[in-house]
Amino acid sequence: MILEKKFCYLFLTLFLIARCGKIVPGTGSGADALLINSKKNISRAEAIEDINRKKELLNTALAQIERAESIIKKSEKPSQKADKYYAYYYFVKGDYKKAKEYAKSAISSGNKQDDLIVLDTRIRLKSEGKKFADKAIRILKGIINRKPNIAMAELTLGDSYFYKVDYIKARKHYKNVLFVGGMLQVLAAERLEILNEIEKIQLNPKKFQNIIFSKSLRRDETAYLLHKVYKIGKKLRFPVKREVDFSDLSKSIYADSIRSLTLKGMFSYIKGSTFEPLKNITKKEMAKIVEDYIVLSSGNKNFRTIFTKSKKSPIKDVDPKDPFYNAVRIAVKEKIINLTLSGLLNPEEPVNGLEALTIIKKMTKKKFR
Repeated sequence: MILEKKFCYLFLTLFLIARCGKIVPGTGSGADALLINSKKNISRAEAIEDINRKKELLNTALAQIERAESIIKKSEKPSQKADKYYAYYYFVKGDYKKAKEYAKSAISSGNKQDDLIVLDTRIRLKSEGKKFADKAIRILKGIINRKPNIAMAELTLGDSYFYKVDYIKARKHYKNVLFVGGMLQVLAAERLEILNEIEKIQLNPKKFQNIIFSKSLRRDETAYLLHKVYKIGKKLRFPVKREVDFSDLSKSIYADSIRSLTLKGMFSYIKGSTFEPLKNITKKEMAKIVEDYIVLSSGNKNFRTIFTKSKKSPIKDVDPKDPFYNAVRIAVKEKIINLTLSGLLNPEEPVNGLEALTIIKKMTKKKFR
């Protein structure tokens, strides 16, 4: 039954994603038309994983919002504001601080529309996590009782219950999004797959609710998962002391995890005086983390050079001359990182939250000599 559900959600996700990439042009010269189309482009950007396409959609949306704002300022009634649309734009872009500021500005100007309150609630839930979940539930239930067909309200209510580890109610509201329709169906289907995956690999999400839904995990978040959730420091029995004083760790709330792991030799591929904690972890970087773990937990340095003399790569998009090649080959050989059905790694793609959790879990379950 779980397998059937998974394929159903996967099919729906792929079907909807195929419809998401098309940019909605700024047809119509009025501010309202531009703002409506900007929202559609932002929704489509949120639903796809292709980073370049997402950027195109967001850039188009931003241009539409700015054009609309220019029209509004020149009109006889400049009281209309584009803040709500800026809030959604920055939310999908991942800048939650700016998203929160714009949402607050829109509300303070007297805009109490349900969709804005839902967006503000969603932004706060993403920023504050579990501690805001109860309040989010109260707000969203009130809105859904008045207006039951707001997909974002159902999705956010599902997320609120997820943070409270109430999977039954979370699943119910994600399914409601599928019935309501729209681009957020993609996210709802993905979340339902995540719930199935959690049940299958027995993850305990209480420790990392704010990370699991991420479509592009950051370096510092990865350090936190490794250090605090999976506690790999205890398994690094042959650490290689590395004195690194990164100058940019104040940007991250997970600085302690970064320091602790780098002192033992993890993140060996990061050179120089900066860690760039907010930079996304790519698949090839994740492979290097796997290689670091294998060497530092087993004490066998030979793992660093097993595939360095290869002339031809069985992985189509990773060249033997690539400095990450050996790590990629090890991670794939040990079945810790999977290739696509066409034999690709997509090495520059960011790793999402669930992928990272699965990779780390597989890595730490294995014993190497």
